[in-house]
Amino acid sequence: MFSKNDLIVVPVLDRHHRLIGRITADRVIEVAEEEAAEDLYTMAGTDPDELDRFSALHAARVRMTWLLPCLLGTSVTALVMMFFKNNDPLIYVAAAAFVPMIAAISGNAGLQTSAIVVSGLATGRLAAVKFSQVCTREVRIALLVALSCGVIGGLACAALLDAKPGESSVEPARLVFAFAAAMFSAIMVATTLGLLLPFLFRRIGIDPAISSGPLVTTANDSISVAIYMMLTLFLAG
Repeated sequence: MFSKNDLIVVPVLDRHHRLIGRITADRVIEVAEEEAAEDLYTMAGTDPDELDRFSALHAARVRMTWLLPCLLGTSVTALVMMFFKNNDPLIYVAAAAFVPMIAAISGNAGLQTSAIVVSGLATGRLAAVKFSQVCTREVRIALLVALSCGVIGGLACAALLDAKPGESSVEPARLVFAFAAAMFSAIMVATTLGLLLPFLFRRIGIDPAISSGPLVTTANDSISVAIYMMLTLFLAG
C-alpha cells in the first residue's frame, strides 16, 4: 500500500473511525527488511540467530540443525537407487550415470517456481491473486521448461551414452527416450510442488519461505530420482 500509493504515513482508526495512531514509511521499511532477511535465511537453511554470536561452534550448530535432516533425506535417495539395483545391470549403470543431472535440473526448476511464488506472496503481488490464475501461469511455464529440458537432456544423453546396439539388452534410443520422458516428468512434479507448497504452508500458518529451503529441495531430489529410475527401467528394460 505504501509503495503503490507513494505514502509517507497512514492513519490508524478504531472501529468508530476515530484516529488512534499512525504508521510511518520508515517503520514499514524496517519491518520489510526484517521479513526479507528472515526469508533469505530460511531459504538458505539457517536463521539470523547465528549472526548474534561470533562463535563458529554456535554457527555450525545452527546450520547443522537444517543439514542433518537433509542428510537423512539424501539417504532416502540412496535407498531408492538401491531398490532398483537388481534390474538389468547394464541399464542400471547407464541410468545411474544421469541421476545427478535429473536431480539437479528438476530440483532447480522446482526451486525457481517456489522462489517466484514465495516472493510474490511476501510482496503482496500474489496475495490477492486467485490460486487458479497463478497455477495456470506456472503450469504453462513448467510445461515449456520441462519440454525444453527433456529434449535437450535427451540429446545430451544420446551424445554421452557409450552403449552400442548389440552390446547390451537395450537399444540406446530406448534409453534416450526413457531419459527424456523421465526428465520431463521429474521437472513437472518438482515445479508442481514448488507451486503448491508455498500456498499450502501459508494456509496452515507456516512461513512459505520454508518451501524453498533445503528440506523441501532434498525431498524434490528423492522424488525426481524415484520417478526417473522407475520410468527408465520400465521403458528401457
